[in-house]
Amino acid sequence: MKKFVSFMLAAMLCFSVCSFAACSDNQANARDTAVMTVSLNPKVEFVLDSNDVVVAVNALNEEGNLIVSADVFVGKDKETAVQTFVQISKETGFLVTGNVKAGENEINVSISGKDAQARYEEVKAKLDEYLSKEKIDATVAQAKEDINAFIDAQVAKVAPYLEDAEIKAMDYAEKIKKLMDSAEETAKMYSEEVKNAYYRAKADAYEIAKFEYIAAHLDSVTATALRLTTKIYETACGAYETAYNSIFVSEKSAYQVSLAAFRIAKTNYLNYRNYVASLEQDKVTEAVTAALDAYGKALERAQADMTAAYNAAAEGMKDFRASMDTAYANVIDYIQKHDEKAKQHISDASVKATEAIDKYSAEFEKKYSETMDAAQKAWNDMKDKLEKGYDKENENK
Repeated sequence: MKKFVSFMLAAMLCFSVCSFAACSDNQANARDTAVMTVSLNPKVEFVLDSNDVVVAVNALNEEGNLIVSADVFVGKDKETAVQTFVQISKETGFLVTGNVKAGENEINVSISGKDAQARYEEVKAKLDEYLSKEKIDATVAQAKEDINAFIDAQVAKVAPYLEDAEIKAMDYAEKIKKLMDSAEETAKMYSEEVKNAYYRAKADAYEIAKFEYIAAHLDSVTATALRLTTKIYETACGAYETAYNSIFVSEKSAYQVSLAAFRIAKTNYLNYRNYVASLEQDKVTEAVTAALDAYGKALERAQADMTAAYNAAAEGMKDFRASMDTAYANVIDYIQKHDEKAKQHISDASVKATEAIDKYSAEFEKKYSETMDAAQKAWNDMKDKLEKGYDKENENK
């Protein structure tokens, strides 16, 4: 029996050591993960594992949603992922084929992490080879953005419950893991406004779970007072979410109406631009050039209208945000002033709150399923129209 127990203890020790070693290896590998951004107006973020395989993907602007909704990028190596990005851009007219003007077709790539420059050169070499083979007149350039500053800004965006000091204290692997988890959670959200709603709602759920954990460790009188203060904050969060949905997310909102108009204008412009690029030079008449200019100006107006609608919507959210911030400050003030024991549980509460919201995306997706489906359909419809191209007799309407 003693021998059996000794054997079991030895086995358990061996398992623990091996598990720790495996964990250490995983952490070492995690430090080799990277973020790669690719931009051609549509801008997309790819999270790469230590083997340079895409493990998560995220659109960084509205048009990036058209790209990420058009194919499956997860599982592709970094070179294939970029080539797929370019192929979709070519099929949808974001990449001009034919007579290319100066400044058009510049593909910007940035990569973070270990051996970033070597990784970029590998992507560039393969992409240059692909472009040459496909006879695509385009240039590949290294993005000028500070990739580490970009990563910090993205972490702050997807996890607004983290303070700046907390983000700065995180190591590189933790930041990449945060971006990977967020990209996986929002993989079916093909709308920047829906994703922003998710980030905010998840942050609110995090704070509420944290305050509840603290209340559960206090005496009944103090806990009741804290829960009442928290309830005011929760109500303010609900009002903010309702307003955001009405002002930014609803298809009837001024912003979404302007976004729909922008899609039409962008589709018309891209289709006609590529039609003109396909013409022989002697066929590019003054009338053709004037028509292209008209499409360009229509797109500029649509862009300006969308920007104005966005700014107006953001202005409309200020009072709701102020109410939410005030309610949050009142909760923190209560914790800081009224109970020493409450302050002692803040760190543990943050850990428990993180655990509580790990599966929050499923709840959110259920609530926003119709909106998410509508966003995907809108980008798919735009993609179909772009792939059909310009039709003299039946222009995109």
